Amino acid sequence: MADILTWLQAADIPVTEYSKWRTRTSAGGFDPVGVMVHHTASKDSSVRTMVFGHSRLSGPLSHLFIEQIPAPKVWLISQGNANHAGQGSPIQLERVKQDHLPFPVPPPLPSSDHITGNPWFWGIEIEGPEILPESYRLAVRCVAAILQGNGWSVAHVISHKEWTFPRKVDPAFSMTTFRKDVTTEMGASMYPPQTRNDMRRDLADPQGVPRWSPWDEYVEAGGTSIPESGPWPAQRYDLAWYWKRFVKPLEEENDELRLDLTNLHAHVEQIDTEFAALTERVALLEAHIVDRPGDGITFGQAVTFQPIGGP
Repeated sequence: MADILTWLQAADIPVTEYSKWRTRTSAGGFDPVGVMVHHTASKDSSVRTMVFGHSRLSGPLSHLFIEQIPAPKVWLISQGNANHAGQGSPIQLERVKQDHLPFPVPPPLPSSDHITGNPWFWGIEIEGPEILPESYRLAVRCVAAILQGNGWSVAHVISHKEWTFPRKVDPAFSMTTFRKDVTTEMGASMYPPQTRNDMRRDLADPQGVPRWSPWDEYVEAGGTSIPESGPWPAQRYDLAWYWKRFVKPLEEENDELRLDLTNLHAHVEQIDTEFAALTERVALLEAHIVDRPGDGITFGQAVTFQPIGGP
């Protein structure tokens, strides 16, 4: 993994290095796939808190810390695992990994707060909760530098409130606006390539076979609840993606279980029929034995057989 300091310096961002930042880490691996943006809960938070933690959580608590007082400054805290993301949505993590824009709110299915984000995200903490325009601008530049350093699109940016909600509500600004500002800083497109490709409809492959998008499949299944004319295409795509990734498999699994249950009922009915027939045959056999008293045999009576050529 490249040095985060190199990415920031390439973007001409002034950085103050806290001692031992290169080796500072918390327990666990670190293989980041994106950047998570935070603000601290109060202005009492300091760079020392970010480095060493507090009574409830050990440091480091971020990789970058944007100090606001007395003047906005970027501190470099760590480039290893940091305790900043905590538990969050595996759906959002998968979205980021697949170069899809995160949902505005973590979907409830299969579960929020189901996986730790610390190994997966660079963390930027802005001293808060009120954020100065200069600090916001620094955050935009830092995120853009990390994205460009990794060759990532803006889909690899996620906020703490998008990662876990309503447990977290930071940062205190619109992530749509923030992503647009990061996009402008990078000179890139707002939509990552994967999202743009999946949003296209009725594409044809070289053989001329229509290739449907998730939205087409969602509408075909009768699941549409958003007019085709709006709102913006990415929202329609997000709804269709969520349906295809999580709801459709559950519906298919439910159909399979219903079929299994139907087959089980049929099997039970077959067993009941065979058992009734067997009971009837046993009854006939009992009657046949009882109706032959000349043999000296009565149903239920023990019978002793003498060997051939007995005494």
